[in-house]
Amino acid sequence: MDRLTKKLCQTTVYVGEESKHLIPAELSVGQTREVLQKLCEYEETGLSPDEVVKLKKSANIKRCQRKFNLINYGYTREDIAKAIKRIKKIKT
Repeated sequence: MDRLTKKLCQTTVYVGEESKHLIPAELSVGQTREVLQKLCEYEETGLSPDEVVKLKKSANIKRCQRKFNLINYGYTREDIAKAIKRIKKIKT
């Protein structure tokens, strides 16, 4: 997901397509709609920020476990890297 916000010091700012940092009061109507749409998409997940972080960590752990299991079955790291590249090409 593309980020629409960025923390600068103690202030959260909108980062537009041109990556200009704007304070919230300077958002156009279109930019406000974009921010609200992304917020809505996030809220639809029903997850808190902490839950999102936990899921991300869990996914990374599972990915590492799968690689470890493949190594235990005799696949080399190079074999695994090649397979991952092939899968990424198929997905795109």
